[in-house]
Formats: sequence, structure tokens, C-alpha cells
Amino acid sequence: MKHTFLICMFFLFIAPLVCATNLVFNGDLELPGFSIPAYYRYLYNGDSTTIQGWTISDDGIGEASYIMHRTGYSGVYEGNYSLSLNQGSSIRTTFATIANTNYRLSFYTALSSNPMATPMRVKIGTNVATFSQSGTQTYDFTASTTNASTLLEFINDAPTGDFKIHLLDSISIVQVPEASSVFFLLLGSTFSLYFLRKKF
Repeated sequence: MKHTFLICMFFLFIAPLVCATNLVFNGDLELPGFSIPAYYRYLYNGDSTTIQGWTISDDGIGEASYIMHRTGYSGVYEGNYSLSLNQGSSIRTTFATIANTNYRLSFYTALSSNPMATPMRVKIGTNVATFSQSGTQTYDFTASTTNASTLLEFINDAPTGDFKIHLLDSISIVQVPEASSVFFLLLGSTFSLYFLRKKF
């Protein structure tokens, strides 16, 4: 019984250290949500309330971006809501960073099949990456800013015209620990567990 208790305590201690926390607030785009049957909400330039923690930029040309509910659309990847990021629009937020620390961005996207569309651009501080494939995407980067927070922005800058929509959902940024740090942490914890078991 004591051995079982010690093993449980070991996992309760080590799990938060190994499992990283998402630094993006409302990365799943679920807050605050809206009631159906209003299956979508348009997002206009400067909107910072429809999706909590995020601000919209829109050029006012063509159809605006919108947040959509899975009841009315099949493009929602996870949860109840997903973002349709239309041509000439972007969505941005900030997240906490530490200079010279490694991070991993992940998100789900379904890119427009319109031949006039361009790849989705993602700006993280001064880093800019482009993504031209649909599905879950990852991008590793090192924070260089000395500020406490860094800008994260998803951009669809396809040429003028409607229905060049990229879908976006499940956005996450986590700190990536060095492999050696995780190894020695697990090794030290294992030895500690061993000696505790021997003692009891």
C-alpha cells in the first residue's frame, strides 16, 4: 500500500514538470462562444471581444472573417468553434516569453483550395513562417525578445476577392524543455522513488 502511495505521489510530482502548459489564452477559440442557430459571427477590423484574447485586423474588402459553430459547419476541428480567416484578414494575440528560450507552436489549419489563395503566414515576434499544407502544423522557434510578451499573428494576405478562406483551430504554444533536462529530472526522480521504497 505504501509503495502504491509513493508511486502515485511520484507521478503527481513529475507530470506538471514534463507536460507543458499552453501559453496562448483561448487558443481553442471557444470563448466566449455564442448561442445557435446563429451559426457564425462576422469579425470586423479591431474586434477584440468576439474571440476573447484575440484582436482582428480586416482590410474591409470582400467577405470578413468569421467564427463558426460546428452545428452549422463541418470545418470545426476541435470543440464547438473554429475560425474562418478570410482574404485580407489576420488575428493576433500576445503570449508570455523568456528570451533565448525554446518554444513550439502547433495549430490546425485547412487551407483554401482557391488558386488565388496564398499560404497562411504566421508571425511570432520578428519570426515569420509560411504554411502551405492543411492539417496539424508545428513550428519550433527561440524567443529573442527581452519583453515579457511576444506577438502571435495568423495572416491570410491572399489577393483581393472573396472565399479565399483558411480555417484555424487548436492553437498552442508550449515551452520546449531540453532533452537532457527532462532525462536528468526523470533519472533523479526515479532514484528518489527507489530509495523511498527501500526505506518503507
